[in-house]
Amino acid sequence: RSSIYPKPHGQSNLQRDSSQVLCHSLSERDLEIANLKKEGEKLRRNQALTTGLVTSLQRDVSAKEQRILQLKLNADKLKKENREKDNQLAVISAKVDTHAYLMEKIRQITDENLQIREEEKLLQEEIISKDSEEKEVSESVEVLKKSLDEFQAFLKTSYCSSSLKREICNLQDLCIDPSVLWIHTPVVEILSSLLSWVEAVEQLLQDVGTDMSCSDKGSWFSFSYVMCNNFPIY
Repeated sequence: RSSIYPKPHGQSNLQRDSSQVLCHSLSERDLEIANLKKEGEKLRRNQALTTGLVTSLQRDVSAKEQRILQLKLNADKLKKENREKDNQLAVISAKVDTHAYLMEKIRQITDENLQIREEEKLLQEEIISKDSEEKEVSESVEVLKKSLDEFQAFLKTSYCSSSLKREICNLQDLCIDPSVLWIHTPVVEILSSLLSWVEAVEQLLQDVGTDMSCSDKGSWFSFSYVMCNNFPIY
């Protein structure tokens, strides 16, 4: 039909313009579609990247949560171990304190025992010393008693002032303990008084003309008998 009915010139221009507009619109649409495809592809890539980042971040968060959980478990375990160690230290400290108390008591008892042993040693030494002194005193008493017995026997014999003086000197020279001097000294003084009295009597008898020459024993039996009865030693 187009060949039978030729188109008018104005209509041909209109169609050409419409075609150009349509082509331009199609070109713009194709360009827009291409741009949209690029944007969509870019969005898909970004979405994939974002998804990967989110997944990686989720894995990191999960790993960190696991790490935090493990750290909490370790912290709880350490707290429990620390409590157990604190309890053990408390028990050990209590034992150490008890041990220190026992050691102090042992030290005190040891010191007291040492002091008691020292006192016992001193007491034993004192006892030994007292025994020795008592023995010496007993021996001195025996020596003095024996000497006094002999002197008593001497006074029952005939004697003169010279023999009496010799016996008194022997009595004075006795080696005796000082503790018995309270007996020895008065006895010697009494016998010295007796010697003075005998010497005075001898002098009196000589003055009246009596012969007083004699041996050590003398001849004074009756006189010595009087002396024994009037001057007993003990």
